[in-house]
Amino acid sequence: MKHLPLFFILLFSTLLPAQHDKLMSEKIDSVDYYIQLANFNLKINNYQNALESSQNAIEVSQKKGNKEQEANAYTFLGSIYFELKKYDDAIETYVRSISLYNDLEPSTEQAYCYYNLGLCYMEKGKYGVAEIYFDKANVIYETIDIPDAKELLNLQKGILYKAKGKTQLAATIFNSIIAKPDNNDSFKTKAEALYQMGAIEFEAGRNNLALNYLRRALDLNAKSDNFEQKSKILKLISETYEKMMDIDNSFIYLKKHLALKDSILRLNSQKIGAEAFEKFKESEQMKTIKQKDKENREQKKLIKVSKLTSVLSIALITILSLLSLSLYKNNIIRNRTNKQLQEKNTELEIAKDKAEKASQARSEFLSTVSHELRTPLNAINGITHLLIEENPKKSQIEYLKSLKFSGNYLLTFINEILEINRIESNNIEIE
Repeated sequence: MKHLPLFFILLFSTLLPAQHDKLMSEKIDSVDYYIQLANFNLKINNYQNALESSQNAIEVSQKKGNKEQEANAYTFLGSIYFELKKYDDAIETYVRSISLYNDLEPSTEQAYCYYNLGLCYMEKGKYGVAEIYFDKANVIYETIDIPDAKELLNLQKGILYKAKGKTQLAATIFNSIIAKPDNNDSFKTKAEALYQMGAIEFEAGRNNLALNYLRRALDLNAKSDNFEQKSKILKLISETYEKMMDIDNSFIYLKKHLALKDSILRLNSQKIGAEAFEKFKESEQMKTIKQKDKENREQKKLIKVSKLTSVLSIALITILSLLSLSLYKNNIIRNRTNKQLQEKNTELEIAKDKAEKASQARSEFLSTVSHELRTPLNAINGITHLLIEENPKKSQIEYLKSLKFSGNYLLTFINEILEINRIESNNIEIE
């Protein structure tokens, strides 16, 4: 259980079988319920039920559409795979979890998921990839300011440096962890750091120093249930005594190591059989296929809706474009017509001015001519009247009367022309 995320070690760590039965009777269709149930089954080494409960937690979170719960459920499932040493399955599951966490705010769960991915690649010997994921976890821990959790990363980085042959860098990290008080070792990293330093001293041939580190590691390990760590400490102590030619102590610690190793193998064999695990993987794959099929159907629906939306959008854009083009053309035609009307109005105003000027000139001409004609005509009419009054000859009377008639007629005609001219010039008041 040492690799499971700390936030998944819930109240079930203290549950008794009777409490488990009570929980089963009060089953709630929730992610928390299935995660707690999976955790309980891990406590009693029922890994098959733990896997099934984790899968149920994933299904419920997917139905609810809760990405955070789904990511947590996948992380828990990945941790079970890690415990079963199914590192490829664990990596695949952690990657799914991280893809969900990436849509959420940075969190300790996301950082721990990166950390576990690094552990998987460490187990596979891919130290470069492991370091990348440890660095990503470190960035998140610094962002959300959890300095204590960085001890885990420092320990793994020390192991990584040791595997790469950078012994000095690794020793610096291990010694910084060892220097902390035992009561501050909240993540149980000190025993591992002591073991790693013992291994470094053993390889360097400093056997007494190696034994000192390894005994301290064994004492700290006694406070936890990390049997695999204890097994490798016992083995290295045995090898150190053998190197020092102390065969008796070497045999004693080797015997303890073998007894513990057998116990661990029996425990691991009881976790889950190969057939049961393959059956679970098949059911998981079927569920994944169904989920993907459902997602594909939903995606096809979205594509159809998207296509329909696109067609309607194109149609609307086309209609708006045609309307805009029509308005643009109408605007051009209107502007052109307005321009032509303005030009015609200008021409009409010029013609009107010309006509008014011509009419005024005609009126002035008629007025002037009429006055000029009346003056001599009045003289002719007056002289004709005087000649008639002076008793002319009989033969002249008819000529003079005809001349007087013609003069009077012409004068009347001229007066009428003047009167028409006055009417046209609006100089007459109507009574």
